[in-house]
Amino acid sequence: MWINVVSLAISLIAVFQLPTAVSLGTDLAIYSSLVWYQYCLKEVSTANGIIWCSFAILSFFYYGLGWHDVLPLTGMVIYLVFALQYGWLLVKQFRSVAQRRINLVYLAISLLATVLSVLLRPDPSYIYLPLGVFFLGVLGRSRVQRLLAGSAPDRPCPGIAKET
Repeated sequence: MWINVVSLAISLIAVFQLPTAVSLGTDLAIYSSLVWYQYCLKEVSTANGIIWCSFAILSFFYYGLGWHDVLPLTGMVIYLVFALQYGWLLVKQFRSVAQRRINLVYLAISLLATVLSVLLRPDPSYIYLPLGVFFLGVLGRSRVQRLLAGSAPDRPCPGIAKET
C-alpha cells in the first residue's frame, strides 16, 4: 500500500515540477517498475495498471509521434482506458447478471467522462466536469451494487456480528 502512495506522490511531483519530456519518462519508469513488482507478487492492482497504460499511451504520443502537447489529453486517456477495461470485463468475463450490469454502468460513466473531456477541451471545465462525473460514479459504487444486485436480508452488515 505505501509503495502505491509513494509512487503516486513522486509521479505527481514529476508532472508538476519537471519538463514534460522528463516527467513522462519518469512516470512511465515508476509505474512500469511498480506494475512489474506487483506482477511478480501476483497482485497487480487495476488502478496501477490503468495509470501505467495511460502513461504508456501518452509517452507514445510524445516520444513516438512527436506530439508535444499531450498533458491536456491525460484525463481523456485515463477515462478511455477505464472504459476499455469495463468494456473488456463486460465482454470477456462470465459473471452474474448483476456484475455485468455494474460493469455496464461503469462503462457508461467512463465513456461519458471521456466524451465530456473531449467536448469541453478549450474551457477549463474539461478537467473538472468529467472528474466530477467519474468521482460521483465511484462514490455511488456501493449504492449501484446494492440496487443492481438486489438485497439480501439474511446477510449482516459488515462489522456487525450475526445474532445466534
